[in-house]
Amino acid sequence: MRNKIIRGIPASPGIIITKAALYEEEKFFVPIRESKGKAYEISKFELAQQKTKEEILVIQQDFLKKTDASRARILEAQFLVLEDKTLIDGTIDLIKKGDTAEVALEQTTSKILSRLNKIEDEYLKARISDIKDVTDRLMRNLTYKPKKNTIMQTKHSIIAEELTPSEIASLSDNVIAIATDLGGENSHTAIMARAIGIPAVMGLKDATKLVNINDTVIIDGNQGVLIIDPDEATLRTYDKKIKRFQQYGKELKNLISLPAETLDGNSIDISCNIDVMEEVDLAIQNNSAGVGLLRTEFLYLTSKKIPNENEQYKIYNYIAEKIYPNSVVIRTLDIGGDKLTADLKFTESNPFLGCRGIRYSLTNKKLFIAQIKAILRASKKGNVRILLPMVSEVKELILAKFYIEIAKTELKNEKIAYDSNIGVGVMIEVPAAAIIARPLAQEADFLSIGSNDLFQYTLACDRTNPKVNCSYNPLQPAVFQLIKSTIEQAHKARKWVSCCGELAAEPIAIPILIGMGIDVLSVAPIRLLEVKKIVRSLSMKEAKEIATKALEIETITEMETFINEVIIKIPAIKEILKERGGTA
Repeated sequence: MRNKIIRGIPASPGIIITKAALYEEEKFFVPIRESKGKAYEISKFELAQQKTKEEILVIQQDFLKKTDASRARILEAQFLVLEDKTLIDGTIDLIKKGDTAEVALEQTTSKILSRLNKIEDEYLKARISDIKDVTDRLMRNLTYKPKKNTIMQTKHSIIAEELTPSEIASLSDNVIAIATDLGGENSHTAIMARAIGIPAVMGLKDATKLVNINDTVIIDGNQGVLIIDPDEATLRTYDKKIKRFQQYGKELKNLISLPAETLDGNSIDISCNIDVMEEVDLAIQNNSAGVGLLRTEFLYLTSKKIPNENEQYKIYNYIAEKIYPNSVVIRTLDIGGDKLTADLKFTESNPFLGCRGIRYSLTNKKLFIAQIKAILRASKKGNVRILLPMVSEVKELILAKFYIEIAKTELKNEKIAYDSNIGVGVMIEVPAAAIIARPLAQEADFLSIGSNDLFQYTLACDRTNPKVNCSYNPLQPAVFQLIKSTIEQAHKARKWVSCCGELAAEPIAIPILIGMGIDVLSVAPIRLLEVKKIVRSLSMKEAKEIATKALEIETITEMETFINEVIIKIPAIKEILKERGGTA
């Protein structure tokens, strides 16, 4: 089976040609035995907890030798799972009802995973691996089954169905790339692969069935490709790609200290979207202008309850302190509908059109005020802003600002410092918000275009649904018209506008966005230097000409022709697309 190509998800950049080792997931069989009494079973469970904590601590300390302290901190998610009341109380309750520790743990874990598997949110689903990692270790310590080690003496790649965060942290130095059937770019496993600098491709589905031990494989973490048993011509092609990518990486790093400005001196702020705390360090390393979007959904792991004010404050304050004096835009909870909620039981017949984002916050006032107070407390140095998601009418913004004032009053009475002039922005994610951008801009301090949802709602097309996602096209003229109108109305009100969706890092869209007058591009930290490269390759005059022509186009077919004939010919964009493996 020469040159068998499997396409997956690019999770960590880089290209490696290596021999493959298969990593088999351990199968646990819960022993069938009689309970030895509540006290014995609870004690056994608690001892397993303690042993698991000790194991993870050792793994974290070893991982520190491969990366820095901030990135090693990602394993703290494991400790949070071990201390989670849902897991602990659920297991102990079943033990008290007569189950053994092993059976109680298995049933509690299954219940938690079943709930999370129903959630559509990509980031929250990616946390499943953390839970499985910890509960597998707990089960191993309950059954006294030692961990099997996969060790090879030569450099190799690991092909697995799935790798947990602690397994990644425990990898031998001889492991130089990974490829997995499951997982995605937002998983902690992917983030850790990026932290230790090894290429990774995930979501391959059938890799473990097709790869044999010692097969030669190419793992292309740039394009999300696994090639099994490549022939000589393919090997020569990839040897050239590896050399080119290494040179490309050096050139990007040379941009870190350079300003993000066009050839004719117009500055464009390039900020980072942050999904997990560990990404803050990469944003700083790449000289980000700040955090353009902090998605607070990362606060949820397995807990049934939303973190309280103090728990949220510690996280927001840590990030605000790290990024200071640059700014942090903190988005309030975009939960409800298909996303995790306070009791994990929230269901709707049509969640994408239901009670999510600001609608959810305004109907859960205590929850909203607690989060606002936590954000305000983190704003004391003046570098924090509040961003409200899924706003569709001005009265929602006015009501949200009313509750923000209540939160300020409570903090003032508590004699707690905060930024009294904190900026409040609105996400433009639904067509209604884009259409009324002018009154929203007059009431808000800034606007932020969430292009992912704006495309989805404008086209009435779920981009995650394979039956219709072919209609989800970042070249849609209708959406560009809404974006242009939003920018114009905001600027008339003397307010700035950012774009924080995937469009902001899409090479073919960047010249159009710049030409429209976008003030801030907020992108994933890993894409920041590529975006800067494009910004520095254009003049504002050229970008405006491109945007003017793009806005005259009425069909996708015409837009594709324009992209191919004009935008892709820009050298920087051509190079980046080549490294990524093609156009949008």
